[in-house]
Amino acid sequence: MEIQVRNMRPEESYAAVKLAKKSFGIIERLFITKPEAALVAVSDDKIVGGVFYTIKVSGEKKCGIIDFIFTDSAFQGRGTGKLLCEECIRILMEQGCDSLISFIQGDNAASWKIFMKNGFVRSSILKAIKLLGID
Repeated sequence: MEIQVRNMRPEESYAAVKLAKKSFGIIERLFITKPEAALVAVSDDKIVGGVFYTIKVSGEKKCGIIDFIFTDSAFQGRGTGKLLCEECIRILMEQGCDSLISFIQGDNAASWKIFMKNGFVRSSILKAIKLLGID
């Protein structure tokens, strides 16, 4: 099964949010809403994963925030999250972001692995606030 990563279409937002909520625990679900921007992973015309992201501008700083990366359980371990992360990073850098951040729960080993392989480093919330220009 081939997986294609592309921009989410407006009519796909409900399905993407539903899959995202299914992929996370009860606390994280509370924060999942219709995204400002998103990419979806599609296989056989079905959404099998996604990444929600935003771009925040503060003064002259432009920060890309990867809000949620998620995949259908049947597609986990197949590189779907990696494809989504890499494409999201490419788009955010293309948009001129000075920095990229993501807030990941400490015990989310799968997400940490993807982000660390893509050059992210663990940091503190204080550093993230500074990157966002709201210190």
